[in-house]
Amino acid sequence: LIFCFVPSVSAFVFRAWSCKAYVVDADSTTYIEYMRQDASVKCDTTEHDSITNLAILLIVLWPLGSLVLFTSLLVPSYKALQTRTPTDLSRATAFLHREYETRWYWWEAVDLLRKIVLTGVVVLVPEERSFLRLVTATLICSFYAVGLAVATPYKRYEDDILAVATNLVLLLVFLGASWTSLFDAIEEQDPGEGTAEAILGWPDTDAIVIPMAVLVCAALAIFLAGAFVAARRLARIPTIRLASTNQQPELTLHKGQTWHLFNSHIWSTGQDAVAVIKSEMQ
Repeated sequence: LIFCFVPSVSAFVFRAWSCKAYVVDADSTTYIEYMRQDASVKCDTTEHDSITNLAILLIVLWPLGSLVLFTSLLVPSYKALQTRTPTDLSRATAFLHREYETRWYWWEAVDLLRKIVLTGVVVLVPEERSFLRLVTATLICSFYAVGLAVATPYKRYEDDILAVATNLVLLLVFLGASWTSLFDAIEEQDPGEGTAEAILGWPDTDAIVIPMAVLVCAALAIFLAGAFVAARRLARIPTIRLASTNQQPELTLHKGQTWHLFNSHIWSTGQDAVAVIKSEMQ
């Protein structure tokens, strides 16, 4: 439940600082701000301060608490994962690290931090600086996509490809939103003067949205096709795999054990002989 709902709940909590500005007088530049979640609450008032104070407590308990919880569960599992000697804790927390290479066992905590920042922390940037919000989100996606491409933290190659693909698609979405926001801001300052078109080179926001939508769909299609081809290629490599999952077995060592032994045999003719060897060795 924590894994699934942290981003959405965090985004809801951070909206306590999300305010919408309204012009007080058409002939003035004076603005008044109200909460987006509750338009009856004026921002920067005592009532709004009480809401944000409660939101701070909830942030400490939920998004930050979840991040601390994940980290505190992963760190003690390090030795068990490195030595391949599973403990009760490493087995219980397998949902946090089993998809990743051992050296990147902590990547889930990094991904959770990214989600919290993208869905919540960027909301703390004032609405009048919405372009800065988008630039911040774009930079975060860029750094994370590069990190994924360099580290390749997942055990399965196709998972690495899909992770990079989804982050690049998200990066394209933020870029398109940034350009749209910049176009609208320029148009708002000089309506009907064609300043935005002269500076940015496109006549309206549709000229941004439609090509970006096509580009996002094309990028997804290309990466999905690449992941499929890579998976097919890896599947052809002769490898011992579990019949239940079609994945390579996770070889672990119990306490006091040093080696693994594999008795290769044909099931129809060697099953009984191997069973005898196994019982004798035990």
